[in-house]
Amino acid sequence: MIDQTTGVLDRLRVLDAAIAQHSNRHDRAIILIKGCLAEGINRGPEIIQTLTDLGFDRRHAGKMLSDECGPNPERHHWEKLTDGSYRSHGGG
Repeated sequence: MIDQTTGVLDRLRVLDAAIAQHSNRHDRAIILIKGCLAEGINRGPEIIQTLTDLGFDRRHAGKMLSDECGPNPERHHWEKLTDGSYRSHGGG
């Protein structure tokens, strides 16, 4: 669970509001997952819960996390490390 006193969820809500008009749900999920990673939320359950807290369907969030994960930065947005955490290919 995210400690809301840090303002992380508020910052992600602001990000989501900024992109909502011009992005579909898939693109929003990708951007928000990258936002989670940049904020230090890098474990699957926490990422999925964060997107759920932002109004996304839990299954959709999990599918996007899985589908966009892989070792190739030209094809994938993030990778899963041996310790089970995720890391953005673009840093963060």
